[in-house]
Amino acid sequence: MSTAFIIPCAINNSRDTELALNQVLHTLQSIHSAAPKANTALVEYSLQALSPEQKNSLLEASSLLAEYQQIERIQDIEIQHDLLKADAVSAIASLAWFFGLCQRDKLFQQTKHIVIMQAGAALDQATLAAIEENESGKFIFSPPENSSQDEPASVGSAGMRFNTAIWSLPTEQLDNLVQALWQSLDYAFERIQTGGYSDLGLALYKYLDSSEIFYIKNLCQQAFASTKSH
Repeated sequence: MSTAFIIPCAINNSRDTELALNQVLHTLQSIHSAAPKANTALVEYSLQALSPEQKNSLLEASSLLAEYQQIERIQDIEIQHDLLKADAVSAIASLAWFFGLCQRDKLFQQTKHIVIMQAGAALDQATLAAIEENESGKFIFSPPENSSQDEPASVGSAGMRFNTAIWSLPTEQLDNLVQALWQSLDYAFERIQTGGYSDLGLALYKYLDSSEIFYIKNLCQQAFASTKSH
């Protein structure tokens, strides 16, 4: 299969861990229905480790479970600020770590497209075809949106963000993604230290080259068309 699917998740950061687990399984099920032979990787970044029962459920439904080990700097954010900010930074850090390892070990040599999906999103055949048939060689996102964070984000002059419910890239853009993720992580730490906020969608809008983005209208709306979870 030339498309790999990555699902970042933080099950134990949720107030309802059973619901969070079911959202991940829902996304995996939709991928297996649309692309039965696809490889699926979970990047789990909960601040509290998964239980053996949770791990077994995830391993049975996916190709790979990668558990990000929280660094002390992120743990301090939870203590000094709140879980929301720690979760946002962890999401960036875990993807920087995971894709950095994939880049180093050349794990995507047999892969053409990498699709990243938020837990709870569903993949359908039309969305998969739109991604796999795209030959632009660019990142694929929904058109950017105005930031709606309670705290001002101050990301660029427009205050815009990418919706990261579902997005993708061709493997030739992996180096650019890894660079942008590490920049995004540094930026997130900086924002929080100065009393602000940043997350994956805000920071990627800031650090990805706009000339390397291809937009598909309603991409994320389609991903949640069959579920009430967001």
